[in-house]
Parts: sequence; structure tokens; C-alpha cells
Amino acid sequence: MYDLSNPNLVSVFDPSKNLVADLIVQLNKDLETDHFSETDRTVDQFLKKIEYLLKAERSSVSSLLYRIDVPEEIALEQENYQTLSLAVLIREAQKVSFRKIYSSS
Repeated sequence: MYDLSNPNLVSVFDPSKNLVADLIVQLNKDLETDHFSETDRTVDQFLKKIEYLLKAERSSVSSLLYRIDVPEEIALEQENYQTLSLAVLIREAQKVSFRKIYSSS
């Protein structure tokens, strides 16, 4: 089970790192949407929008999770859209964090 203290999530939402804009781009790309914008600044705002999109795409949730690269074992153990949304947000935050780490080295 995920919690909000995940280091990748904390890192992306750290105001000094200025990575939220990168997270917005990554989410819009992977979820093939434009639902995320600069007005989204909190974890809760992101989670609500991801949950909405997952519910709207119920028939293709598994392909969405595959495209985002949420590990299958994590996807299978999630029991509701809220925890699945958090898994998606954490995976996207990992991508942004890793890109920042490896692009600056």
C-alpha cells in the first residue's frame, strides 16, 4: 500500500524543486488528456483528477496502467480507484524524479 510520504512524491511536490510542471506534462502525455494544468498544485487535486479519468475509462484501465508502467503486482492488489490513483501518481512522480536526476548528471 502506498502512502503520501513516498520519497518520489515528496520530491516532486517540493516547491524548491519546481517539478510540478514536469509532472503535469507527464500525466497529460501518459493519460492522453489535457485535464492537468498549472492550477493543479496539490496531491489531492491530482488524485481527484486521476480517479475521475480512471473511472471514465473503466474498460481500458489495465491498458492505461500498462502505458503508465504501473507494475502489474501493484495494479492487481489495488482494491479501489483511490489507491489506484495514488499508484499512478507515484509512478508518474518517479518518472519525473528519475528524469531530473539523470538529465543533470
